[in-house]
Amino acid sequence: VLAADRERTLAELTKSGLLRRNAAVPLALVPLRVGLVTAAGSAAHADFVHELASSGYAFEVLLCDARVQGVTAEADLLAALRTLGGADVDVIAVVRGGGDRTDLLAFDLASVATAIAMSPLPVFCGIGHETDTSVVDQVAHTAAKTPTACAAALVAHVAAFDDRLVGARRTLGLLAERRLARPRARLGEIRLRLGHHAQRHCRSAAGKLAGSRQALQRSRAHAQRAHGIASLPTTPAAASLDATPRGRTGSAAFRIGTGVGGRAGADPGSGFLDYARSGREHRARDACRRRDDLHADPARRVRQRCRPQQGDQPEARRTG
Repeated sequence: VLAADRERTLAELTKSGLLRRNAAVPLALVPLRVGLVTAAGSAAHADFVHELASSGYAFEVLLCDARVQGVTAEADLLAALRTLGGADVDVIAVVRGGGDRTDLLAFDLASVATAIAMSPLPVFCGIGHETDTSVVDQVAHTAAKTPTACAAALVAHVAAFDDRLVGARRTLGLLAERRLARPRARLGEIRLRLGHHAQRHCRSAAGKLAGSRQALQRSRAHAQRAHGIASLPTTPAAASLDATPRGRTGSAAFRIGTGVGGRAGADPGSGFLDYARSGREHRARDACRRRDDLHADPARRVRQRCRPQQGDQPEARRTG
């Protein structure tokens, strides 16, 4: 009789299109919020919760206590399904431990099967033992043999998403590495090129610096040589040049090593050039003075013609 009633209920559900209706309800990618319909404190409750907790995933269980056998089982199951259908959960799990065939009659009722088929959320069920089969198993989204297996099915779904996430992360890393390989190689080439340019410029700058240092050393040596020439002891001619009367020649006296007019701190090389220039000026002035003397004293001009090899005589001897 029980088997015949079960077959009749399945036929009605198939005719009305409810048999696989809940199986078409999409399951969340990560169904971590679970609405549980079972008797609180039962072995089925403990096995289900323990399996979820040992998975390592952050499952949240919302328990809706319901009698799963006896005269109040139908009403409790319908109320629990209705309550969890409007709750903030991802999936509903209906579990019960094993027992006699008559203890599972509530899960063969057409009202309970219809409520599961019409649920807006996917319903997982784990009722009885390995050999037990009920109408609820036929209309649920996913049916498991035991409460522990029902929880394991939820864990497997979450683990599958985790594996896909790990694979996607690995694929993304490979794609990123492949995409960055060429720019990284280009960056390495640019780094090498910059290094070569920097070394070449450094060598060029070092060569220019060495050339400047050598030029500076040559200039210093030339200045030292010029300073040594300008610093020679004063000769009688130079002393007579320094003693030239200012009023007669109209030019300042020249001092060796100090420049024209005795400017202290002048460049030794320029002093040497000024010394040579002043010598030429001194000789020119002497020539002009002799010419003026000859014009002023005709007798002396005659004597100068008679003795062209002799130089000028001092003023005192000429007058005597």
